[in-house]
Amino acid sequence: MPFNSWNPWDVLLGSGPIFSKDLSYPTTFIHIDAFYQKFLIDEVKEKTAVDIVYGDDIELGWVEEKLGGLSLFSFGDLGGGKPLLVLESEKLKPEVIDYITNFARENQSLEAWSSSSLVFFFDQEVLKKTFQKSKNGKAIKELMDEFEKFSSIHQIKEPKFWENRKTFDLFAKKFSLVFNPEAQSYFMEAIENSSFALFDNLSRFKGLYPENKIIQLGQVKAFINDKKIDQFVLAKTFSLKNLDEFFKMVLDSSLEPDSIRALSSFMQGHLLKIMDTSYLKNKTRPSKYDEEILVYSSLWNKNQLQEWISFFSDMEILAKQKSDFLKEKFREAYLASLNL
Repeated sequence: MPFNSWNPWDVLLGSGPIFSKDLSYPTTFIHIDAFYQKFLIDEVKEKTAVDIVYGDDIELGWVEEKLGGLSLFSFGDLGGGKPLLVLESEKLKPEVIDYITNFARENQSLEAWSSSSLVFFFDQEVLKKTFQKSKNGKAIKELMDEFEKFSSIHQIKEPKFWENRKTFDLFAKKFSLVFNPEAQSYFMEAIENSSFALFDNLSRFKGLYPENKIIQLGQVKAFINDKKIDQFVLAKTFSLKNLDEFFKMVLDSSLEPDSIRALSSFMQGHLLKIMDTSYLKNKTRPSKYDEEILVYSSLWNKNQLQEWISFFSDMEILAKQKSDFLKEKFREAYLASLNL
């Protein structure tokens, strides 16, 4: 079976191609982070009761006992007759991975696994590091190569920075929250575009407004306490070409990698809008932000914007890697801006 790659909103709302039918086993999910993993688990739980175990808790003897001597392969009683969700599967012990891999190599048909109920969960970032640095990486790759021949492997793709509205819609639906357009725009502008910020703020917001009514702008303003996220102040400062002030503000804020990643992602989308204002043609009522974009577009040329979009793309990658060079790159940019 092919390796499947999905946008999160296409599969995590119950009606997508994975969860609209019964899961076949074994199934493997490669998710973005703990929040998307929770959504995946919730979708499986909608179909059936489950048991959960962590990869590093599974011992070889336990697996051998369940598999050894069975004419038909069954993981059913591993999970007490329920699907067994193996979280942090990248931490499976090498000998456990080898045993399951060899069994899979000898049983490459869904019929042979028809009574099994294994669902593996891998964290995308941890898996990449495991492939690169860990001895376990080769063993996990061999396991996936065998599973890919006959079972389902689903990777949930990380949303692009310009897909933030779809990401927000997904998280809001998971909390059964419905915003009117103004309230949603305000909420999105006021929080970082990261899964942690979305999950944290929307879960707390749901606690304040548990009833399923359309959320109004005033409710969002009360929740945010009328404070806009710093990245909008930073974006305005940068867009007016006050680059030295921009980089000083970033350095003075002692931003952590996750915040720098969110800022860098936001800046790319912001600068793309400045570079191409054609999206405004379809807007009958441009917002204040849209009007500011038009002002900024007169201050920049295309080459300048492309260079800075490339810069923030590099910073987003470094932030994602939690690189030690991250703040040094911002310091270099600050010193360079003093000479402009």
